[in-house]
Amino acid sequence: MNYIVFILFILITLSAVKIFQMNTVWGKLLAANIFSSNITILVIVFSMVVRESMYLDLIITYLLLNFVGTVLFTKHIQSRRGLI
Repeated sequence: MNYIVFILFILITLSAVKIFQMNTVWGKLLAANIFSSNITILVIVFSMVVRESMYLDLIITYLLLNFVGTVLFTKHIQSRRGLI
């Protein structure tokens, strides 16, 4: 289990660095979504380790907010650039 957490921390760090390296808004959005997915997997693993389902409820809420935020941000960027 320690190896999984270690690999997840490496992936989270790499995706956080990738957010700052991307030049386009769409690349940054994609990297942020990858970062969010890695955080989600980490919290799910943590929930399994401590055997507490409350963390799964929290991560579902986090995922819903992340999805809505991504959709709204995409609509905002598209309307600002006249793509819609």
